[in-house]
Amino acid sequence: MPNIKLIDLEGLDLSKSIIEVIADNLIINVIEGFESALETDIKLKFIEETVKLARGKINTLAINQSTGIESFEGCKITNKKGGQILDYESDKEYLRLKTLLDERKELLNQAYKLDINLVTNDSEIIPKVPVKTFVKDSISYSFKK
Repeated sequence: MPNIKLIDLEGLDLSKSIIEVIADNLIINVIEGFESALETDIKLKFIEETVKLARGKINTLAINQSTGIESFEGCKITNKKGGQILDYESDKEYLRLKTLLDERKELLNQAYKLDINLVTNDSEIIPKVPVKTFVKDSISYSFKK
């Protein structure tokens, strides 16, 4: 087993302000120039994946134990009932309309990228729609098995 240092949560105030303090402590080596942001980001992603896996393994048990409990050491607990998601794509009319929308979206994307007007076979001039929002640059990591 590798040498793993754990954050001791025993008796810790489970608040957003403490989350901020722990987050600052996790990146202090970057701020002080002892470690690269990339190295720290990869390590934090590793921790995130580890916590996600651990929470997934105990989620059902935690849901069962939380019934009737509204808070724990200052942390508000809200239970949400699961439900059903309908399979809209099994409806032929829905699928037809969705296909039409996907095709229209592709035309709008093409028109936006062109310096000239995009004209369909039906002589329709496809409008250049404005940018709604921007997507931030991102990075992803894959860990070996």
